[in-house]
This record gives sequence, structure tokens and C-alpha cells, in this order.
Amino acid sequence: MTRNCNSDRQRKMLQVQMADFALIDANLYLDTHPGCQKAMEYFQQQHEAAQRIRREYVELYGPLTAADAAGKDTWTWVETPWPWEMEA
Repeated sequence: MTRNCNSDRQRKMLQVQMADFALIDANLYLDTHPGCQKAMEYFQQQHEAAQRIRREYVELYGPLTAADAAGKDTWTWVETPWPWEMEA
């Protein structure tokens, strides 16, 4: 894989991590403020964004979780580097 492609993959992984962080942060806030409508709207927006970014990553670079490999004709989970394995 070229340096640029690896950089693109790392950039997309960072987007996944940022989206997940925002989603978890909103989740924790809602745990202590369950009646906050603005927080619920924010959580829903972050959930949609996280799903979209994860789908983009999976389409470009392969599964993030074993569940992402389900529904295909072959088991692709072990065919590509795992999400935490950054190529040199």
C-alpha cells in the first residue's frame, strides 16, 4: 500500500474514532440528563454520523468488526489487516 493510501486509511480511522468518541460522550451525558431533548437530538445526529463514517470505512478498507463481514459470500474478516494494524 502506498504512503498516501495508508495516510488516507489512517485519516478515515481517525474520523471513525472521533465519531465514536462523540457518540459515547453524548451517551454518558444522557445517562445523567435523560430528559434533555437537545442532548437526545445531538446523540441521534452523532449516531447517524458514526454509522455513515463506519460504512465508508468498511467500503474502502474492509470490516471494522466481525459483524461487518457478515452477509457476504466469503468470510472477509481475516483477509485484510485488522483495524488496529496500521501498515508500515
